Amino acid sequence: MASEEIVADDVFTRLALSDCSVYMFDVAEMIKPESLWILPDGWLPLSEVEIVLPEMIEMLAMKNTIFVSNSVIDSFSPIAVASGFQIEGDLDVNKLFADVGDRLPADAVKQNVETCILDQNLEYVCARIVSRFTALSNGMATDFKSMTVFDMYLIDNATHVLLQRTVITPHNSDVALPVFNNASPQEQKGQ
Repeated sequence: MASEEIVADDVFTRLALSDCSVYMFDVAEMIKPESLWILPDGWLPLSEVEIVLPEMIEMLAMKNTIFVSNSVIDSFSPIAVASGFQIEGDLDVNKLFADVGDRLPADAVKQNVETCILDQNLEYVCARIVSRFTALSNGMATDFKSMTVFDMYLIDNATHVLLQRTVITPHNSDVALPVFNNASPQEQKGQ
């Protein structure tokens, strides 16, 4: 039996294959949710919306900050998700983001992916991935557009913090989408 080679074309597969330890943290505890995006009217925190979520999204909601639009396009409400990770170990940030792809749903047909580094210095890297793909939404083939911004902060020589913010919407949507903002840390208690 031939061994299958793992294709490491997305950030999280690359991190899993590295020698680093990765810990997920609750974004809302560390970063002001209102600083993640500028939200248009009609976008609400997931906790304020009465919808039944697939099990996978329910699990994501435990540590992620999620906002949803009150508009429904092709049986799908546009969604904005923020996730935070602490990474311990020696990490080559240039290799992490070089020609990186997007992690798409299992049934997705990849159509187009654009990746670029928006900003980079010794202590910070900002990368963006824009994907257009087709996947099933409530049993219907739907064209989607996903934009992800990764903010990677070097805390010390072996500790990084990675903030991932993603907005997903049907491709034919004219719904106003969140604008990515400069995320600000929460004020620590007692300060």
